[in-house]
Amino acid sequence: MGKVYVDLNKLRAYRAYKGITRREMSTLLGFKSSSYNNLENGKVDFTIGRLNEVCKILNIDPMDILCIEEDEDEQD
Repeated sequence: MGKVYVDLNKLRAYRAYKGITRREMSTLLGFKSSSYNNLENGKVDFTIGRLNEVCKILNIDPMDILCIEEDEDEQD
């Protein structure tokens, strides 16, 4: 099975494009500012719930920021 992860660069780009600061995002999510920073910096893993909340605020589809890597042996 391959690896699925949030592309944090895309997340930051979408957030910036929407004109939302990290502080505003943390407030919208009900997080402490440092908690959202840790999430966006990859220090804390995304849960499905967190991913959905972030995407709802940004008005994007989760697939817009998810990366799916296949294992090399699955590509054959």
